[in-house]
Amino acid sequence: MEYKVVYFHPDIKDIEGASGAASQLAEEINKYAQEGWEYYRMEGMRVEIIPTGCFAGTGQNVKQTKNLQLIVFRK
Repeated sequence: MEYKVVYFHPDIKDIEGASGAASQLAEEINKYAQEGWEYYRMEGMRVEIIPTGCFAGTGQNVKQTKNLQLIVFRK
């Protein structure tokens, strides 16, 4: 079995609410279904973003934590 994981971040207007997010999720699922991928499940992943570049390690930039939503497909 083969798996594909796709980052999902719905951009909705305040008047759309949950139905706007659900609609965007359905669009993503249908898009990958046309390529032969079957929706398997949603997963949450917590990541730490570590600063890089010239200011990294100077104390001016601190790690940030972000929660990601991922769509998992399989074939």
